[in-house]
Amino acid sequence: MLRPWMSCDRDGRDAEAKVDINYLFLRQQTERSRADAAASEIARKIHEQLANEYERLIEDATQGRISFVRPRFIGQTDNSNAK
Repeated sequence: MLRPWMSCDRDGRDAEAKVDINYLFLRQQTERSRADAAASEIARKIHEQLANEYERLIEDATQGRISFVRPRFIGQTDNSNAK
């Protein structure tokens, strides 16, 4: 299985499943840009889902040292101060 975000040792084997964080960030940013430029609502949603998945991979690879604030959707209200 091809996993371009995984680094390999000199023999071409997975080097303890080390992750290329730069690759994941590149893909995450690319998907966010594609979501912004999407011609249709379905395409936008798909690119957002892909970006979210790359963010999850980054969070997992960094053991939570890097985390993302999920964007709030238009019309969504903040109920954190609700009584």
